[in-house]
Amino acid sequence: MLRAARLLTRQRPRKAQTRAQHLLVLLRHGQSEWNASKRFTGWVDVDLTEQGREEATHAGIMLKRHGFEFDEAHTSLLKRAVRTLWSALHCCDQHWIPVRRSWRLNERHYGALTGMSKQEVKDQMGEELLQKFRRGFDKKPIGMRPDHPFWTGRDRRYQHLGPNALPTGESLRMCQERVLPYWVDNIVPAMRRGKRVLVAAHNNTLRCLVQHMDNIAIENIRDFEIPTGIPLIYRLSDEMEPIGKPDAIGFKGKFLIDAHKRDTEYLANIEALHTFKHRYDRVVSPVEGLPREDVVRECETFGIELPKAWAETKKEIGQKRREAEKALEDALREAARKAEEALEKREALDREAELERRRLLELAEAKRRDLEKQYADELRKASDEAAGKRKQLENDILKRMDKLDDLKKEHEEKIESERARLHDLARHGEEQRREMLKDVSERAKDVAAREERVRTQKPRIITQTVTHHKEQPSLGAFGSYEPAASPAPTRSPPPSYGAQPTPAADPFTDPYDVAEAKAEDLYVEGETQEVVPQRKPRIGLGALAKLGGAASRARKAAAKKAREAEERAKKEAEAAAAKEAAAKREAEEAAAREAKAQAEAAEAARAEEEAKRLAEEAAAREAAALKAAEEAARAEEEAKREAEAAAAREAKAQEEAAEAARKLEELKRQEADAARIAEAEALAKEAAEKERKAQEASDEADRIAAEKAEA
Repeated sequence: MLRAARLLTRQRPRKAQTRAQHLLVLLRHGQSEWNASKRFTGWVDVDLTEQGREEATHAGIMLKRHGFEFDEAHTSLLKRAVRTLWSALHCCDQHWIPVRRSWRLNERHYGALTGMSKQEVKDQMGEELLQKFRRGFDKKPIGMRPDHPFWTGRDRRYQHLGPNALPTGESLRMCQERVLPYWVDNIVPAMRRGKRVLVAAHNNTLRCLVQHMDNIAIENIRDFEIPTGIPLIYRLSDEMEPIGKPDAIGFKGKFLIDAHKRDTEYLANIEALHTFKHRYDRVVSPVEGLPREDVVRECETFGIELPKAWAETKKEIGQKRREAEKALEDALREAARKAEEALEKREALDREAELERRRLLELAEAKRRDLEKQYADELRKASDEAAGKRKQLENDILKRMDKLDDLKKEHEEKIESERARLHDLARHGEEQRREMLKDVSERAKDVAAREERVRTQKPRIITQTVTHHKEQPSLGAFGSYEPAASPAPTRSPPPSYGAQPTPAADPFTDPYDVAEAKAEDLYVEGETQEVVPQRKPRIGLGALAKLGGAASRARKAAAKKAREAEERAKKEAEAAAAKEAAAKREAEEAAAREAKAQAEAAEAARAEEEAKRLAEEAAAREAAALKAAEEAARAEEEAKREAEAAAAREAKAQEEAAEAARKLEELKRQEADAARIAEAEALAKEAAEKERKAQEASDEADRIAAEKAEA
């Protein structure tokens, strides 16, 4: 790489470097009039502004200082690029090299947008469409029509182009397709012949060349900019491949000087720039007369009297020479004195600026430490509060889950006991029904025997029996049937489930019916007196949201205080920067006075070298301060990561709360299952009721049959 690229700000001219095989320097023209007003320029031939001329001059001075020499130059047909090339070659003292101009190196043609400001296009088309026109690689702007004020077809310099070759608007790809043929046919062959080439062109033209040489991706070349008036150095191999380490997007070129440094160091002091520029101006004075010695010699040779104009004695000549030497010495002493005074003032200003900068840096560092401590305290406090609330929430959730488990267990025990009671009652009823059927069968046999006896008895006995029944009605369904005649079967007493209704003394009353009635009464009584378990209080989503919102508000309040403190520190840092800028302006004014003294005596160059060395040391110290600020920023990022970790822990607590809610839903589903069990039991009870009614119908049929048999 170029040694000059590492020694950008040295004022002393360097020895010319050894000639490289393939050297290419790209130079964008200085600021144009429409660059300053932010208008789409395209092929309109606008001139440079005063700043643009100074940028072009500065570019030539840089090339001269770092020893660049060229064999050939190329530029476009637009005056802003041509003037930039003139100024650069003038300051390089290389006016004589051949210059080739081509329309293919013109700026990208913006079509109908030519002459419009970017704000006007944004207002009329919107920001998105404007960016597509400006930065899109394949997006062609609206075409220019012949009635456009800047119609290119009326320009005499493009009359040789046919109607198909004359563009009416170009995308960046179309601009590249226009430029690359000139690159392949003219620039590359020149470099292969060993020529060192300087190309002064435009932003998009040079961007196309850079994208082609470095093979930069399209999405990266959209935001790539080439600053005005700063030489871009390329070293190419025999295969025309750039030599050097690429950056993040693949760019391998090297700018000769940083744009910001160029602006602050040179363009802020136009007078010093002009003074430095005139060092490289070749001033050729016209011949005002012959040398006196030649005239005297010729007159003596031919014996001619010396003219009165030359008839000055040697004494007068020596006197005048001594007077001139004395005047020169006086001027040199005065210039040296002024240079020393300027240097002393500059050193005093530098010391004051250094003290002020150190004070401001110490103040900023103290503020930063206070802010970091305050932020850490608030963050720790917020984390403790969040941890306490999370722990309390976990305890509440565990307590409520235990209570739910107890209620569930109690409810299951009640359901199980009720199920066992109903099962025992049904079993006892079945046993009674079987006994009743057996008793009814025996009684039917007795009735049949009695009827047979009645049919065989005499009418007198029937009459007495009827009279007896009229006097004492029987409790049974037949004549002289007495319940005591049939032995009562021995039955096991039903289980006692509380108060039960007393059955009637009718001997034909079905014990199974009594048992069913008792079971129904007991079931109804159990159903009426069943205690519905109260729902267990549980934590709701609203409470969870309130707890989460409290923790979030605590974090937001801490972050807000940290931001306010950071903004106060930024404002104080900006005030400090303003003071430092004022000190820099005073230093620049001192540099201006020093440059004026330097124009009177060449000895001031050494003082300027010393001042630049001090400035570089100050820049190094400032870089160290910036490094400290970056470390503070990293510490802040670490604190942010800790806050994010705390937020993650809180999110985990919320997930655990959600898990508890899911468990609660599972308990609810289990309660629903218990309800379905109760519904099945109700269906079983309904089936038993239907069976009881069927049994009653059967009994009624038996009774009717018995009545018919009696009749």
